[in-house]
Amino acid sequence: PVVRANSIALRVLALEYGANIVFSEELVAKKFVQTERRLNPTLGTVDYVHSDGKSIALRIDPKKEGGRLVVQLGASDPETARDAALHVARDAVGVDLNMGCPKRFSLTDGMGAALLSQPERAASIVRAMAQVCRAVTVKIRFVPNDDETNLDRTIQLCRALQVAGAKAITLHARFPGELPEKTGPRRATLRRLLARLRTEIAFRHECALLVNGDYYTHADILEACSGGWMSGSADGVLLASEIA
Repeated sequence: PVVRANSIALRVLALEYGANIVFSEELVAKKFVQTERRLNPTLGTVDYVHSDGKSIALRIDPKKEGGRLVVQLGASDPETARDAALHVARDAVGVDLNMGCPKRFSLTDGMGAALLSQPERAASIVRAMAQVCRAVTVKIRFVPNDDETNLDRTIQLCRALQVAGAKAITLHARFPGELPEKTGPRRATLRRLLARLRTEIAFRHECALLVNGDYYTHADILEACSGGWMSGSADGVLLASEIA
């Protein structure tokens, strides 16, 4: 999910190159619920149009994206999140809750990374969305106040999200605010975290564990998904940049 990038063109191109699932860019739930769903016979798309009747919040190609599109939402309360998930349920295979965005607009509205420190609220949002759509996934970062030697809060958050109904959790191996050019890959830390989660049957059979961040080559991806569950392997990798 990349803001101003994951448009229909990039998503369809990714599918044509072999992606299993594609994500929309983040849509703010309280704005998205105000859009109108329209069929576009000229393009053969489904368009979610803003109230001004001109700009489009989301355009979907049902023939190419059907069954493979997850719509990412930014939300801070369960009621609005549920309404937004229901609004797009017929066109998406699932919805993803953004809990990783550290941008100020997200934090001030209680969305994105602000939810990392509010596990009960985050779980209530997941639970509400799970009532109205086929699958709910969540994208998180390491929880603030954890560190590379103690990830207990992140473990507890993942447990709460899974119990609430998350079918997949994507772990972006950074703390909120960290930038790739200033912090190197935290892959060893991530594998330790995944290995701890894999000791619980729910994270082997009920909730997929995906990874994201600093995967730039095919070798990186193969490494992330190799070695077996108990060594901290991932079920899949999310990509937001080109790979070599």
